[in-house]
Amino acid sequence: MVDQLPHHNPTWTPTCVYEIPEMPPKTRCSSKSHDPGRQCTRFFKLCGKQVPRQLVDFLIEIGDIRAHSTYLCLNCKDDAAIKFECSKNADPSSEPTSCLGETSGASYGEPAAKKRALKMRDFTNEIIEEIDGGYFSIEDLQRIATAIGRSQSKCVYEDSMSITKQFQDADLLQTFNMEEWLLTRNSVVIAFLIGIGGRELNNISNRLQLLLVRCVEQIYYFRNLNFVAPLAFMKNLLAYYLTGSKAVVTQDAGYPSSSYSGIQAWIKNHSEDPLQCPDNADVVTFLDNNQVLQRKWRVQTDFKSTSSVITTIVHIIPDKTAILQHKTELSPRQWLNVEERVNVKDALLTKIQQQEDSFSKYRDQFISAQLNIIFQQQTSRDGTITDVINDEIISPHTKPQDRYTFIPSRHPDEKPVVIMGDPAFENPCSYESVEKVFNHILEQTNIGSSDGRKWTMVGCDGLPYALGSRIQDSFFKCLECTREFVCREEFEEHRKEHSHCMLTPLVDCRKYNNIVLIPGLGHIEMNMVKAIVKLLWEPAFIDLARMLGFNSIRALQCCQNCSDHHKSWQMVQIFLHAMGQELLLPYVQKVILEGGSPSPAGYYHWLQGVQNPNYNFMKEVVFTYCLAIHVFRAGVRRNNTEAINIAKTKFSSLFFGLNMPFYMEIITRDSLVRLQCPPDVIGFIGDHESYSVSGNDSKGEGGDFVLESKNRKTKMFIPAGLPDNNKWLQVCRNVDKLEKINERMSQIIDVCGADDDYTYSPDLAHEIYSFRRIIRKQNYLRNDNESNHNTLGGKKLDKELINFGTKCKENRLHFISGFVENGTFHKKYEPIFVLEAENIANKTKSEIACVIEVELQRIEDTDMSNRWKKIKNKTKADFLEFLKEI
Repeated sequence: MVDQLPHHNPTWTPTCVYEIPEMPPKTRCSSKSHDPGRQCTRFFKLCGKQVPRQLVDFLIEIGDIRAHSTYLCLNCKDDAAIKFECSKNADPSSEPTSCLGETSGASYGEPAAKKRALKMRDFTNEIIEEIDGGYFSIEDLQRIATAIGRSQSKCVYEDSMSITKQFQDADLLQTFNMEEWLLTRNSVVIAFLIGIGGRELNNISNRLQLLLVRCVEQIYYFRNLNFVAPLAFMKNLLAYYLTGSKAVVTQDAGYPSSSYSGIQAWIKNHSEDPLQCPDNADVVTFLDNNQVLQRKWRVQTDFKSTSSVITTIVHIIPDKTAILQHKTELSPRQWLNVEERVNVKDALLTKIQQQEDSFSKYRDQFISAQLNIIFQQQTSRDGTITDVINDEIISPHTKPQDRYTFIPSRHPDEKPVVIMGDPAFENPCSYESVEKVFNHILEQTNIGSSDGRKWTMVGCDGLPYALGSRIQDSFFKCLECTREFVCREEFEEHRKEHSHCMLTPLVDCRKYNNIVLIPGLGHIEMNMVKAIVKLLWEPAFIDLARMLGFNSIRALQCCQNCSDHHKSWQMVQIFLHAMGQELLLPYVQKVILEGGSPSPAGYYHWLQGVQNPNYNFMKEVVFTYCLAIHVFRAGVRRNNTEAINIAKTKFSSLFFGLNMPFYMEIITRDSLVRLQCPPDVIGFIGDHESYSVSGNDSKGEGGDFVLESKNRKTKMFIPAGLPDNNKWLQVCRNVDKLEKINERMSQIIDVCGADDDYTYSPDLAHEIYSFRRIIRKQNYLRNDNESNHNTLGGKKLDKELINFGTKCKENRLHFISGFVENGTFHKKYEPIFVLEAENIANKTKSEIACVIEVELQRIEDTDMSNRWKKIKNKTKADFLEFLKEI
């Protein structure tokens, strides 16, 4: 056969005949020594009884057939039988002559097999040389390629069947290794693809390796249409996870990536086991509601929107080595005593004053930085100071990652572990539902077991925190009869009537004395922004909003309500830097003319001579409240408990001035808890105020915002329609798995995830500069003869607004005193009037009477209504006093 091959003959020219070769008969002999010239119409299956197993093993051993061969013709069977008998009769001590008259080189034992292998290698090398030399026609190459493909068809099919279940293993998908996967696939197929690509298997990039895996998957799928490949399945699964779209999944038809029903089955199968919270480390559990509203595409009589609401839960393990929650002596039942709050009132007020005083270092640091910026912008010519103001951006750009570096980072070296928990099918907006959520969390975190946690920490936003704290104060459980009570008075009556728990301390009978509640920092920041926008809307923020393009009524309302927290935060940053720089500008220019250098101390001295009410109001707003928000955000980003609590305390008085009841209570309760905490517990809280899931030192966030991120991902994963409890459960139990698969896929395709790079943060230098021009154009801060307190747009502000800071602190002191003494306190203080027209004292008697009657209808109090009938004919001062009582 070798002699018949074309050799290097200069007179021979390879031809390219693009014809489909004649297909061989369906049944053919598998023997390599088969002679096509000998006609034979009878074939035997190698797995049948007609061909002895010993003969089959012998043919495989000498290389005449392959292990997966199927048929043997009658002629080759007879020849094989002769060879087999010769090999059995051969004398192993000599070099016998075979039945073909050859010596040991032709014997059919092991030496013969080796010689045949050497001859086949030479034959193969000669064939390869002829192929590389281009001496085969296209027809011949097609026949060779077809033969190779046919020879591997069964192997590929069997291999595809052996790995078609790999996609069901979530752990394999999360750690999928392309190189290891390729090493266990059909080597002939991979070698063919490497040759097609003109590559070397040991020297291919990650991208080419990815393409090779996809090619192999497609070839396997072409051989076995039921094959599901792991990488293709990952791609389709993540497409559904990121879009929630059935249409996107069905676009992958023709790929070994499973169908939409297959993906749904995978999700269902991986949601059967409850999510477990690890017991071997301290955990902080955060909760928040998550809801989907039903859409209706038609009008309907008496229609009421339907929603599906649950409480999603996430467990954060910030330190894998901490085991404080396994120590009974650190449980809040040992130290969180409601009855002893009155004893820490003085300590709380002292702590507040210390933190207020400590804020000065951040103010000095900020003012010093802004003084340096303004100083560099000034030009002195002929005894006058010129501020370089033109269309160019003159403010230096700040890299996003440098924005918060003025606060030292306290993030641990190791990233926190974030684990999704099974949801509670309650909306935490009532005492009953919050209690059920507490029970659910205690069960999940294994509280109370002999070898488990003795207590835990739970974080949440404003409403659940307030309701949960009140539940902790008021809900009791009798340790003798297990009866539960929702107020202390009922429990005390039960103790006296039945003589139960008479010797048991009251704190031990509180039902939820094994939970430490902590407020979510993300929601505190959101409400800080809302408070400062509410205060500054009329004085200046409405002008900033219009400058930024919020011109329609609807756009201004959304801006005023802080509907988009990210945009509202950027507006606060613009206002802080623009107004702050304009406040410092007169002082800097004065110092330059005098030949000095600006400093924070010099600025404070210069302030004593400023009489402009606009300036004095903005000075306090910017360098106290706006700056406190900035420091708070930086503290959260850098996990710096000192910065967080100092800034929070400095800003908190505004909550009391603007009558924000939930956050008035939250700030007070959180401060009291921190005062009563043992050193180990407060140390743990301080070390883990915020969490950097990405590991970036400037990307910390409160645990409530970590959960918000999970909530957004669950929303993407929910198909159209209103989800039931089973669908919520499937989504929550698969989110963590899909996140890890997504991370692995990002590594495979060499794409950075959002957490691997710094999140987009815009440079606001141009906006800051533009707002400075508006402030300067209105001559808002530089008119020393100005006696009226006006808005940036020229409206008159209330004459008492200049003293709002003092009023805020007075309200805070009054609220804290009442709360500590009474255990709970609800007080609505007189509002801060911003515009002069808003002040009720500036209205007429008839206008005040209308306000009183509206309030009386709201409260539906008969005694107050009867009193109003007697006061109607009295003076305006009596009207105002009665309105305060209402």
